[in-house]
Amino acid sequence: MRDLWWAVTSPGLVGEGYCALVPRFEPATLLPAFAALDADPQALHQSVAGSLKGDRLRLGAYFEDLIRFFVMQIAGHRDVQSGVVIYDKKRTVGELDLLFRDGESCHHWELAVKFFLHVPELAPDLGDCFVGPQTRDRFHLKIARVRDHQVPLAGHAAAARVLAPWQPLRSAALLRGRLFYPASSGWDAGVGGSSVAPNHLRGWWCPVDRCDERLPHADSYALLTRREWLAPIDAALDAVTKWDREQVCAWAGEAAATWPVGVARSYVVAGLDPAGRELHRGFLVSVGWPGRGVGDGAGR
Repeated sequence: MRDLWWAVTSPGLVGEGYCALVPRFEPATLLPAFAALDADPQALHQSVAGSLKGDRLRLGAYFEDLIRFFVMQIAGHRDVQSGVVIYDKKRTVGELDLLFRDGESCHHWELAVKFFLHVPELAPDLGDCFVGPQTRDRFHLKIARVRDHQVPLAGHAAAARVLAPWQPLRSAALLRGRLFYPASSGWDAGVGGSSVAPNHLRGWWCPVDRCDERLPHADSYALLTRREWLAPIDAALDAVTKWDREQVCAWAGEAAATWPVGVARSYVVAGLDPAGRELHRGFLVSVGWPGRGVGDGAGR
């Protein structure tokens, strides 16, 4: 349930003036509904079960399942549809992530959860310097696609027939995630550029061979699976193993010796306080990351 709370209430990635955004949800008004859900979370577990199957969690699908559950079960909206494909004759123009009715109003939301690492030397413009962990995605291209293609897609001529029952329709984006800055810099004060929300979530990153000198201080640490990339960690509730600094650095040293140089590999680490609650998180990346394979596509 903490992932659902994070998906709904955490800060967005994109600044208010960049594109049409879903309005911020007021956490205080959601507390009664979330308290009831906490007492009986079975419906939530059933709603996200599909995206949690398999060996490799698809975070985007999981995030979309969480938001769809929120719209239906917490916000109580009706006529909810997801993954509405728009065709122009036989050509696929795009897909609308979420449609729903709120009283007499109809809404179209584009949903995304993304994590990008800041690589200052990539470009003179700060906003162009964020790369996905596997180097295929670039932040500025992803959000430009959301603004210029995905959000306006409902207004495409090919969508007119499909969306006729949904008029008038309001389109907006709901973007969540975190930006990670070099651990050697003031990572917790990273500014992100003009297109980035000023209160965006921040983290750090460093190569595995520099872990000993750059790993930010914490009382203990936890290595996170993709299932644990959303909500902050609480070792009292999450099935994580707490490591001390020496253990993390030893693990990083082994990775530095065995991971191929220049091949994009990474692992997420959370720093914990004495009670096991998350203080910060970051990526330990392979030596030579991001290498020459930095993508030029927007990704999905």
